[in-house]
Amino acid sequence: TTLGGSRTGDVIIGNQPHLGNNCTVFAGGMVLGKVYLGDNCIVGANSLLLSDADENGIYIGSPAKKLKREEIY
Repeated sequence: TTLGGSRTGDVIIGNQPHLGNNCTVFAGGMVLGKVYLGDNCIVGANSLLLSDADENGIYIGSPAKKLKREEIY
């Protein structure tokens, strides 16, 4: 799992992810850049998240896309 800037030196300019409460990033998941993960968000295994994630959202793929409610069950 990787959480960080997408380029060297990003931490100096605050270009790193910010995770809300109770977030889960599964094995191999990557969250890169200035991205905010809302509370209770899930990033699937081997997924690449490059944009903000909604609260209670589930994101999978590379690049990661939000699952629709009917795709979850």
